[in-house]
Amino acid sequence: MRKLLIAAALLAAAPASGQTSIDCSSRQTQLDLNFCARDGWVISDAELNRLWKEVKPAADRRGIGEALLEEQRAWLRRRALPANPSGTSMPGVPSPR
Repeated sequence: MRKLLIAAALLAAAPASGQTSIDCSSRQTQLDLNFCARDGWVISDAELNRLWKEVKPAADRRGIGEALLEEQRAWLRRRALPANPSGTSMPGVPSPR
């Protein structure tokens, strides 16, 4: 947990312009991997937010908006759970060997 907090603090302190001293073509540490993955995460998060603004009103018009919202909340709870010690994050999916 401490490493995660340190990584989050370093990412928050990084220049907003995307300039960094980390060479993403030769990532060596978990911090490097996290830092280099940040741009992809930001793009994906923006796309999810854009889609939600389209999908939620459409679901509301069909009368399933509340069910969609509940499913989203359930997904967020599952996402927040620690990784499965068997090496999988989804029930019923066999562990890689």
